[in-house]
This record gives sequence, C-alpha cells and structure tokens, in this order.
Amino acid sequence: MAAFGSFQAFSQSPAPFAIGLQPVDPASFIVLDDEIAQYDHEKRTLYETQFDTVFAAENGTLDSQNIVEQMIRSELERARPQRLSILRQEDKSLPPLARAALLVQDDLVLMRKQPAGWALVAASLCFPSSWSLSEKFGHPMHVIHGPVPMEQKMHDRIARIFDHLRPDTPLWRHNWSLEDNPRLRQEKNVHQIKAGAKIISGNKTLYYRSEYQTLHKLEATKDILFTIGVRMRPTDEMETTDAGRHVLDELARQISALSPEERRYKGLEDFATALPNALLERVRRYQQDIAS
Repeated sequence: MAAFGSFQAFSQSPAPFAIGLQPVDPASFIVLDDEIAQYDHEKRTLYETQFDTVFAAENGTLDSQNIVEQMIRSELERARPQRLSILRQEDKSLPPLARAALLVQDDLVLMRKQPAGWALVAASLCFPSSWSLSEKFGHPMHVIHGPVPMEQKMHDRIARIFDHLRPDTPLWRHNWSLEDNPRLRQEKNVHQIKAGAKIISGNKTLYYRSEYQTLHKLEATKDILFTIGVRMRPTDEMETTDAGRHVLDELARQISALSPEERRYKGLEDFATALPNALLERVRRYQQDIAS
C-alpha cells in the first residue's frame, strides 16, 4: 500500500474471482481523494433518510466498533487531522462504527468467527456493489458469497485466510465491475444483466467500478474489519490516459477469458465477445486520433 491517500484505484485491473491478497501498511490503510465531498453528502443523506437500511450491528459488537473508530481516528489525527472536524454534535449518538464510516470514503464491515463460519455481524454499507445489507447481515461467508461462481476449495481457502490473519499484517485486494451509471450505491440483484454493456449498441457511457478492499484482524476481539472503498470512472475518460488504456486492454482480455458462469455473475452473459472488441476499438480509435 502506498502512502496515505495516494492509492490509484484505477492503476490496474485485478483478475476476476481471484483472492489476490497483498500486505497493506497498517498505518496507511485509509484512502481519501478529491471526490470525498460526494461520499460525505451521500452517506449523510442515507444516514438521515434510511439509516436502518445502511447500518446494522449485532449485540456484543460494541467493543470492536470502538476499536475500529479509534483506529480510523488515530490515522486521521496523524495524517489528516482537519478531517475529524466533519463530525457533528448529533453524531455522538450514532454507533461507533457509523461514526467511523462518516470519516472515510469506505464502507466498514465487521466479521466474526461463529460456529457456522465467519459471519457479518456489523456494517455501515452505503455503497454496495449488487448486494444489500439486509440480505447478508448475520450470515456466514459461504452464504454471503453464494451467488459468486467459486468452488468449495476457494470458500475453504478464504476461511483459512480469515482464521490465520494476523493483527500486524492486514491485507488488501481489488475487485471490479462494469455499470451503466455512475451511482456509488448499486443495490440490485447480482443476477440482473447489466445494461451498461449495451455500450456496444449505442453511445451510452460505460463505467468501470473498482473496489479497494482491506482486511484487518482486531487483536483485542479477534473480529475482522473489512473495508470497501469504491471508485467510479467512465471508460471514455480512461481512454485518455496511458494507465486507463492499460486497464481497458487488460479488462478486455479478462472478459474474453471468463467462463459462462463468471460472465453471468458479472452481468456480461450476452456480450462477452462484442464488449471486449468494443473496448479495444475505442482505445485504438483514441490513440489514432491523438496521433493524427
């Protein structure tokens, strides 16, 4: 993980359905960028209008919530102390995990080891990617990941990673999807075919949605903090930079290599051939335009 706030969410396109975990600097896991005002506004609006939809916590999670809030406060005090001033007097009545989530762009999720496996026991989830807190809350990971096309050995490997995660060695990974709109909150059925890929039949803008995810084992409680930082970029904007074109090239290659089940999950079932070709053609067309 690079220094505080310097992470480039669109510098690479991770392989789909791969765990791909890497170590993260525990003192630099928060990423804030110049779009943070939008995240602040949307979180505030969701808290004020539908708090019970975006926040939930089981009894007995208060200690872990407090630890997470202190983790985030400590990092901000070190690197962005002015950020702490956004909290309002009325925020004191919020649960600690909800207050912590107001300080960052990420969603914050707490996982706890239970007899049935690692379960989602608390979360501030304002910007889901094709899922909702109500359908996953309280469930173990094999249920949470139910719609994801992965073999049992992958489920087992993830469980082992959670079991053996060390408090001094947090981890991070990427995930991606394609959308037909720039909304941060994409709460919908994961089986729904996304209209975004219809870029191949019209002029509709397609958005590349990247998730920066981190895992932190809380030493005092042994719970795991799972953070999800979402960034959105229109693909036509990505065409204008070398890094963006590299991502689109890699994205086209990966889409072509998806299995039928993986294409269905990603919402790309009907255009797994046409969409990569369209993305590559747009990159080539842009390169020709700037060369002429």
